[in-house]
Amino acid sequence: MKFRAKSTAALLLTLLMLVPSFAACLSSDPSPGTAETSSVTETEAETTDGTIRDDLPDMNLDGRQFNFLLRQEVNYEFSVEQTGDIVNDAVYQRNLDISERFNLVINYIEKPGNWDNHATFRELITSSVMAGDGAFDIVTGQSNITTPLSAQKIYVDLADARYINYNKPWWKDSYHENLAMFGRIYTVHGDFALTALAESCVIFFNQKLRENYNLDDPYEMVRAGTWDLDACTEYMKDMPADLDGDGALAVEKDLFGFNGANNEVIPFFMSTGLSLVTEPVDGIRTFDGFPDERSIDVFERLKTLVTANQIIKIPAAYNSSQLTMFTENRLLMLGAVLKSVESLRDMEENFGIIPYPKYDEKQGEYRTRVIRRYTVGSIPITAADADLCTLLLEALGCEGYNSIRPTYYEVALKHKYVRDEGAEDILDIISGSAYFDFTDIYYSDLGAIVDFMSGYILGNSDSVASAFESRRSGVTAQLEALYESYSDTE
Repeated sequence: MKFRAKSTAALLLTLLMLVPSFAACLSSDPSPGTAETSSVTETEAETTDGTIRDDLPDMNLDGRQFNFLLRQEVNYEFSVEQTGDIVNDAVYQRNLDISERFNLVINYIEKPGNWDNHATFRELITSSVMAGDGAFDIVTGQSNITTPLSAQKIYVDLADARYINYNKPWWKDSYHENLAMFGRIYTVHGDFALTALAESCVIFFNQKLRENYNLDDPYEMVRAGTWDLDACTEYMKDMPADLDGDGALAVEKDLFGFNGANNEVIPFFMSTGLSLVTEPVDGIRTFDGFPDERSIDVFERLKTLVTANQIIKIPAAYNSSQLTMFTENRLLMLGAVLKSVESLRDMEENFGIIPYPKYDEKQGEYRTRVIRRYTVGSIPITAADADLCTLLLEALGCEGYNSIRPTYYEVALKHKYVRDEGAEDILDIISGSAYFDFTDIYYSDLGAIVDFMSGYILGNSDSVASAFESRRSGVTAQLEALYESYSDTE
């Protein structure tokens, strides 16, 4: 399945404001209470204030209730009361506007749904479907918890969802392209949930250290398209620094170029355009093309930086203190997720935010990994009216894009936390470059093979090819089993 590229101009226009139907064959007639409207083109749907309208019909659902499962830990994405907090109230207003627009009621059902509760959250969903009780119309959850349930055939295929328009900018193209199994899509991801932005992997850089070491402005490099692996390496040329002069480097007291831990290294894999698997042929991907010349080059260059302590290995016991290193001016660049900006609000020195580097200038677009904690949406096969559920998901995505994200992005993020005004258009680039790797989406099914990059770079193996070869047969078998689990779906 291929999704048409979206209008970059329209996307950026809206971003500059910024912070899921059965297949059509199931229902060819309008749902009860529906009044169909004439279709409009995407260009016609763009408004003068930079927002983009959905193409949903005028519809009165007569107070119909939709039971909406969400994880308790991120209930702020959907279920809120009006409190005066600008982002919270934007979510509240979205819910109110949609309820009034379609005369519907959303009943949010909150359950513990983080990784510590993944087994019980999955059981909640599967047991409901197996019992046929129709308890949930829409299910949302952490990607690596709810997506694997797709293989059990308990979700509706949303590839041709009646009311979801994947051409709209609130849906994440690379997610659906790399998720699709034989053209089928059982979970969707987009701006209906704040985690689409908050879990994006970025690099924070220390402005004081940049000036002290007379380094070029990374914002200008990003804008010029020259923020690549060469530039990133050059940025760390004067690192590390033995601050106390004792002749020994210590993560607790000395200065380093970049923090090295699993989730801080893996984004380089996506940002430099690498892939462990081939493009699908007849719907099937393989590991046959890895490692190629480019991937070997990236792996070895990053490993050299680790060996030189420019990228410092972060011991597990110290992993939670990477932010401390940055706020204490002992880390030139900090790899983290965008929501970590909230933990930097008390930092004395100014800092900036940039994407992870491209491979080289020829690569073109930046790619920003979104960590697997982002929220996805699904419709159980026991939902009373899957078509209407897709209408609700489309409306939530549209309003999330037009109202919630602008609030979070422009007001809470840009002005409340980021004290460097030069970051604004860079954050637009980051938001528009979200990327979802196939092996990252199917992390659990493929034995966490996406962690191979960080494991090699931070480990002791001396050859990318030999290190991967030792795992090739195992992950190939897992990949084949993954495809097999979807192949008999009708």
